[in-house]
Amino acid sequence: MSSAAAINKLKRFVKPSKIGHTGTLDPFASGMLIAAIGEATKLVDYVMDQEKTYGFSIKWGTSTDTLDLTGSVTQASAVIPTLVEITACVEEFKHSSIIKQQPPRYSALHINGKRAYGMARAGQEFSLVEREVFLRGIKLINHVNDTTTFEVSCGKGFYVRSLARDIADKLRACGHVSYLRRIKIGKFTQFDSIKLDYLLQLVHNARQLEVLFDFLQPVNALLDDILVLRINEQEVKALRQGRRVQIKNLNYREGQRLVVYDITGGEVVAVCIFKDSELIPKRVINDYRFKLK
Repeated sequence: MSSAAAINKLKRFVKPSKIGHTGTLDPFASGMLIAAIGEATKLVDYVMDQEKTYGFSIKWGTSTDTLDLTGSVTQASAVIPTLVEITACVEEFKHSSIIKQQPPRYSALHINGKRAYGMARAGQEFSLVEREVFLRGIKLINHVNDTTTFEVSCGKGFYVRSLARDIADKLRACGHVSYLRRIKIGKFTQFDSIKLDYLLQLVHNARQLEVLFDFLQPVNALLDDILVLRINEQEVKALRQGRRVQIKNLNYREGQRLVVYDITGGEVVAVCIFKDSELIPKRVINDYRFKLK
């Protein structure tokens, strides 16, 4: 199931509130998808910037055009890297760093206004330039027969399929991603999540709605890593009208991002940028309460 299809299953239960998600998963992948409802959809970009952790497996012996199990075989080899060889290779990716990575041809990137995967399926010629992406680290979990499983933590725009391809290339072997699961987004882990089928079961049963609300997180949970500032009622009103607010005697750096709270009600008011001793509202949060249908 695609990420969009999963969100579509929830839309009718939260109308008229908007709903969105914080990062597409590959169609064959599984794992976490954060659904943002109502005013929280304004904060999707901040969550997408956070680090993510994936579990993935490389199946050795064949390479595919999509770099995963859904594609057509492009190359085969009898070479199966040993555990010692794989461990030595992974050491090169083990520490936090900015690396250059070429995205997969079958990806959602735009090339002159067209999706790369659409051009690839149509057999059109195009090239993708390398991009700098952040790699926090990679761990080897196990190696059994022709399959090796890893765990990787990375930043926005990172392609696990590209990492698998690059590992195979360094080992002079063929391989493709046979398993991919997102297990962490920022501070949220898979243990904070709820299975889609179970969620749909809960919203169909009014007596179980209290269980569902235990899984819902407040808007401020998405912004825990941003510095907090509390302001008075008059300043809250100004920000909610989209106006700048002058703030004196604060030692914030120019361009610093701040989560602004109402000092009386304790609610998130806006995400602002501090510049020239002023708060500049970038995302204003209104009443974010909603009712399930």
